[in-house]
Amino acid sequence: MDGRQPAIRKNYKMKYFAIFLAAMLLVNLATAQNTTQKRAPLENAPEVYSAEKRYQPFRETAFLGIYSEQLSEEKARKLGFDNLYGSYVTRVVENSAAERAGVRPLDYIYGVDEYRTGKEQNLTHIIRKYKPGQPAVLHLYRRGEKQALKVTFGARTESKSRERDKCEDPFLGISAAGKRGEAPDGVTVNIIDNSTAEAIGMQDGDHIIAINGYRMLDWQDISTAINAMKVGEKITVEVARNGKEQKMRGPIKSYCETKPEKALNMDIQVAPQPGEWFDRYFKKGEKKEIVIVGPEQVEVDVRSLGADEAIKLEREKKITLKAVNNLALEGLTIEQDGDGFEMEFTLPGRGETSIRIYNEAGRLIYLYDLGNFSGEFRDEVNLSQNDTGNFYLEIRQGDKSAAKKITLSSK
Repeated sequence: MDGRQPAIRKNYKMKYFAIFLAAMLLVNLATAQNTTQKRAPLENAPEVYSAEKRYQPFRETAFLGIYSEQLSEEKARKLGFDNLYGSYVTRVVENSAAERAGVRPLDYIYGVDEYRTGKEQNLTHIIRKYKPGQPAVLHLYRRGEKQALKVTFGARTESKSRERDKCEDPFLGISAAGKRGEAPDGVTVNIIDNSTAEAIGMQDGDHIIAINGYRMLDWQDISTAINAMKVGEKITVEVARNGKEQKMRGPIKSYCETKPEKALNMDIQVAPQPGEWFDRYFKKGEKKEIVIVGPEQVEVDVRSLGADEAIKLEREKKITLKAVNNLALEGLTIEQDGDGFEMEFTLPGRGETSIRIYNEAGRLIYLYDLGNFSGEFRDEVNLSQNDTGNFYLEIRQGDKSAAKKITLSSK
């Protein structure tokens, strides 16, 4: 019996050791399950800063080189476009793919190759499918007729844009007048002394319905048509006068030729930076925690606000916007710049000017009173603090205004 005791003790030790290992495994398994249960809610927590994500390189995409406007459905239909989601060209960038292809202001681009613009993709989305140097075919309307233009996409770095001075600016010489009677679509104007309009025989109360063969529905169209010209080129203006349509034609003068005494002393004003006021007003944000994870790429879509939508906004959101869009507004762009956005436009007219932006909830998130202003405006607007969605921009100058709907969506 004494000889068997060491073996029995050894068996007991092995048994106890096995029980100990099993117990430790059960404890570790229970701890792991508990940890998993505690971490589960973190899936919905804000994402923390990631250096790898922040500095992820982006592939260079094709660049066409246009400034454009997204038309309201009402305006697109009036112009006879069967695709309501195209881009209405307001300016062509110098030395760009668009310029080389022969794209012109007031062209309406609705497709590239087999792709067509629609609710789910605008022209920017389509162009992003291409690379610099890649050929394609642009599908567009010009003067009411469909055309196709061959284009070879370029890179943004190849293009340039030079600002013209007042002696290079074509100037028709008209000002706004109230609509008279049952006037058709277009703009009723008064005539400025010593101007191109006066020289070609226009009169106060003439209602402009076309310029150079393009239909004119509002001041944006007139501004685009005139700025597409060069001083000395022949301009053809079609007007309605006393119930009859007339055509007038002649070389277009510059601003200097029309108003020489003012042009000599004119400096183009650039809006001052808001500085500390901007920081205090704009950076307070919504009442929620925002964790910055780097510059997320956001798609910006800007289109004119229609009258029906303006009425709906006033009824549902208590936002009062003038959707007449009779303000001459040039080159409106809103582009992502790092974590924010930069808004830029030019106002050729002069007057008491203010800018307002409302978010989708109807809260005023940006207000800038410029005083008696004319010229180029550029400023940072931190829309990304207010998340993606719809925003509403109104620019007022005197009794004229331009109202736009801005839609931000993740790329």
